[in-house]
Amino acid sequence: MRYIVAIRILSELGHLPTWEVAEKFRMGDVALELIKPVPLPVRVMGDFLGRSLFRTLRSLPVYVLIWLAFRLTPPGPADVLLFMVSALLGWVILASFLLSLSLIALWTVQFNEAEGLWHLASGLLSGEFIPLYYLPAWVQALATYLPFAGTFFVPAAILAGTLTGPALWPALALQVAWALGGCGLLAAMWHAGQRKLTVQGG
Repeated sequence: MRYIVAIRILSELGHLPTWEVAEKFRMGDVALELIKPVPLPVRVMGDFLGRSLFRTLRSLPVYVLIWLAFRLTPPGPADVLLFMVSALLGWVILASFLLSLSLIALWTVQFNEAEGLWHLASGLLSGEFIPLYYLPAWVQALATYLPFAGTFFVPAAILAGTLTGPALWPALALQVAWALGGCGLLAAMWHAGQRKLTVQGG
């Protein structure tokens, strides 16, 4: 039950309206982004983070009441801190990869398929619907090293108390690696998109 509550909290945090970015491209407003001092990905990530935190904090009392109603063991301060760090890393992974997929709209209108594939893989391998512990051993081993596990499973397992000890730190290190990789991909996609817009005159 602790895992389920943690997943619901993370679902609130991970609600990202990336379609707004794609709509901006579709309407032709993206040319205005080239003259702004702060790059589009940075501003969008900041905006999304603010909205995600607001949604999460707004609904947090409900999940606290559920936690108390089921008389779940309260997590220790260290577990809460690690959960917050892991949840933030998971958010960066999710936001950076989804925004990178949204930037495909700079080249083609068929970007929805890419996002659909991400959500399909995420539904199977992120632990959002099925904890990785219940998957076949080979699928669990594969999922552990993919970015999807870092978005939901790792932070949820930390708060649930099932990811501890020696297995905890490699999981956090993988989250950091995927967060950096996602941000690097997002920066590269935006740089390539800027070049395309500049060559075509916006």
